[in-house]
Amino acid sequence: MPNPQPKRPNSYPADAPPCDPQLPLHALAHRIKHQLTSAEAFSAYNVNVWLLTNRGQAEYVVEHNKTIAELETKHPAKADNPAKVGLHSEVLVADRLYRRRDVLSGETRVAQIFTERIPCSECRAFLSEIPHFKDVPKYYYLAYHDKAWQKKQGGGNWGAFLMDCYRLRAT
Repeated sequence: MPNPQPKRPNSYPADAPPCDPQLPLHALAHRIKHQLTSAEAFSAYNVNVWLLTNRGQAEYVVEHNKTIAELETKHPAKADNPAKVGLHSEVLVADRLYRRRDVLSGETRVAQIFTERIPCSECRAFLSEIPHFKDVPKYYYLAYHDKAWQKKQGGGNWGAFLMDCYRLRAT
């Protein structure tokens, strides 16, 4: 049984307010619900949780990425144009929210974004270009750019490292 208190995530900007402790808990609940708790699933999937607020009420929007294998099952890649990447969870949530009138009008605002892996350079650029999302603090466990840190934290194994963040592995 997992400890109900996952580790505290990193943030950017560094001076961001503390991460809402419900964000990692919602990510873990999503993993459990979708059976994404094996070491392989922790390596293959990134879960993203966005905290929205509207008149003091909190709403959590959760999504995981779609892998290349999943996409090719539904739409096989052509030999001359193979898929290179799946659909990132940040883009999937942003797409859903950018279609909502309450978000576009400012009635509902994005207060925090938690993603197990720091957004890749493309997602980071994408989120920084959308006015409704650009100044929102982001929280994460795994950083892509710091290979030495990854090796120190999880022996270079993303799945094991993320399982440790949720306190799911016996040590």
